[in-house]
Amino acid sequence: RERESLASTMEDARRRAERLEALLRFARPIASGLVKEFFTDGLWEAVPASWREPLEALPLRSLAELLSGRGSVDVPPGSPAWPLSLLAFVAACHAERLPGQLETATPASAVANGRCAEEALLDKQLRRAVNPKKMHEIVRLGALADRLGRAAGCDEMVDVGSGQGYLSRALAFEHSWTTVGVEAVSSNVVAARKIDDAVRPKLRSQLEARQPLAPLRHVAAWIPPGMSPSELRAIIAPGEQCVLCDEAEGEEAATPPSSPPPPPPPQPPQRSALLGLHTCGDLAATLLRLYDRAGPPLGCIINVGCCYMFLSEEGSDAPPAGPRQLAAGEWKVFEGRTTPLTPLDAPDEPATRKAAPGPAGGERGTGAAEPAPSDGMPEAPSPPLPPEPGFPLSAFLSSRGVRMGYHLRELACHSTVAYSQRLRQAGSLGEEGQGPLQVHCRRAVLEVLLRRRPEYSWLKRAKCGAVKNAASLPFCEYVRQCLRQAGVAPLSEAEEAEVGSELAPLLGQWRRVVVFFALRALLAPLWEALLLLDRLLFLGERGHLAALVPLFDPALSPRNYAVVGVRRLPGADTDAAFVAALPPEAVAICDGGDPARAEHGAAQQVKRQT
Repeated sequence: RERESLASTMEDARRRAERLEALLRFARPIASGLVKEFFTDGLWEAVPASWREPLEALPLRSLAELLSGRGSVDVPPGSPAWPLSLLAFVAACHAERLPGQLETATPASAVANGRCAEEALLDKQLRRAVNPKKMHEIVRLGALADRLGRAAGCDEMVDVGSGQGYLSRALAFEHSWTTVGVEAVSSNVVAARKIDDAVRPKLRSQLEARQPLAPLRHVAAWIPPGMSPSELRAIIAPGEQCVLCDEAEGEEAATPPSSPPPPPPPQPPQRSALLGLHTCGDLAATLLRLYDRAGPPLGCIINVGCCYMFLSEEGSDAPPAGPRQLAAGEWKVFEGRTTPLTPLDAPDEPATRKAAPGPAGGERGTGAAEPAPSDGMPEAPSPPLPPEPGFPLSAFLSSRGVRMGYHLRELACHSTVAYSQRLRQAGSLGEEGQGPLQVHCRRAVLEVLLRRRPEYSWLKRAKCGAVKNAASLPFCEYVRQCLRQAGVAPLSEAEEAEVGSELAPLLGQWRRVVVFFALRALLAPLWEALLLLDRLLFLGERGHLAALVPLFDPALSPRNYAVVGVRRLPGADTDAAFVAALPPEAVAICDGGDPARAEHGAAQQVKRQT
C-alpha cells in the first residue's frame, strides 16, 4: 500500500471524511448488526446476496488475508467467482483506512513471550512492573512528545490520566522534562509516588552524570467536561503535592550547617504540552477543547483516545456512562432524520461502565475513572453530564449530521489485527482450531432461545457473561451455564427437546457467523478513522497545526493513532519544526483556518474564563 504524503490540507481531510461517510453509509446495515443477533435479526440477509456464497467458501486463512489487506486473497480453485461489487468493497475498505492502522511489525511470538522491540530503549529502573504493551507505548509516545514539545517551545509536560506514572517518569527521568501527572484515582497517585521514591536514588547515580533528573509531580484531580484552562492551570500549579519538594525539604533538614544552601526553586513553566495516553470516552474531547481554548500556555497536545463507546454524541439523549430508562415515543436523531425510539432500542447503551484499572502490572488510569478512596488523598467528584458532545467535534461533520451510536462507536474499538491473527491461527490448526471461532455462533443460537423466554420478551439484547471452555462444552451444557450466569430459570424438558431438535442444527452455520464478524472487523478501522478525522478537522478548523500519527504497532496497542496539535509560535517557523518532528507516515494539516484569528479568539476565551 502506497504511503500518503506527509503534507495535507483541510480540503484533503474533508474529502477523505466524505468518502468514508459514503462508504460507511453503504455498509451500515452490516456494521450495525450485533453477532449475537445473527439469527434473531436475520443478519445474513444484510450481506448482499451475490457476496454470500463466495465469502462462505473462503478458507479461514483467506479470510485473514482479506482483513489484513497485505496482498491478494487466496481463493481455492472451483470457488464461486467474486462479483465486482465485492472486489470493489474490499478494495475501498483498505484504500480508505488510515495508513498504519493494520500494519504490524511485532511477531505474535514476541508478544506471547512478553517482549517488545523497545525494551532496550528504556532504563531498567523505568521498566519496573511495565508490560511489553505499556513499554512500547511509553518509548514511542515519549520520543514524539520530546520532539513536538521542543518544536512548540514548551517547557513542561502535563500527562493526564497518568495512572501509576510510568509515562510521566520516562518524560522526567529519561527525557529531562519538568512533568506533572494528573490522575483521577488517588490510589494510583499514592502508588506512583512510592515507585518514584524507589527508583529515584538509583536513577540519580546512573543518569545524573549526563543529565539532571527533572522535577516530577503527581496530582490527584478530576478533569471534568467543560473545565476551563484556568482551572487546569490551578490543578497543575506547583503546590503541596510535589514529591520532589517534599523530598528536598527533608534533605535540607538533614543537611549539616556547613552545606551550601539549596538552589532556588525553578521558575514556573510558561508553556505546557498536554498529553493523554488512552484517554477514555469524553476525556479525549475535553482535552482537545481545553488545548484549543487555553491559548499560548498550552503549546501542543498529543492525545491517544480509547473507549469510543463512552463518548457522548450530538443528538443522543442517553449518557455515555450507563443506561437510561426510555419511554415509548421518545425521539432520537439518526442520520439527519428524527425517528421514534421504542423500548426495544433502550439497551443501545451499556448497562454498566467499568473503570479502567491501574494495577502494578503497568496499566494506566484513564483520568476518567471513578476514583477510589485511599490513604486520605483528596477524592474527585462524580462526573457531570458533558455540556458539549464528544462526537462530532468538528463543524464539518456536525453540519453533515454524521451520527454513529453506541454500537458503531464500540465497533471502532475492535482490533482487526487480533481477529485476523485468530483466523490465521485457526486455519493453520484445521478442525482442531475451529472451536474458538464457533463461540459467536453458539451465543447467537442462545439468543434465539432467550428471546422466546417470557422474562426476556421485553429485552432486545440479553446480557450473559463469559462461559469457561465455551467452545468445548456440549451445547446444552453451554446453554445451562449461560442461563445460570444470567440468573434465569433452567431449561424445561420442552426447551431441552427444542435445543436438540430445532436450535442445535443452527450451529452448522458457524462459518456464516464468522464471515459476518469478519466483515464487521473489516469496517472497524473505518469507523475509527472517521472519529480520528473528526478530531483532526476540529484542530484544523481552529487554526492549529494538526496531524494524525500512527504511533504504535497495532498488534501491541490496537488504539495506535495519536491526534497531535501544535500552536504556532510568534516569529518562529513552527510549521517547519512541526513537520520535521513527525514520522513520514503521518497525515498532517498545515493550512487550518487563520492562525492569527484563532490565537486571538483563544486569548479572548482565556480572558473571559479567568
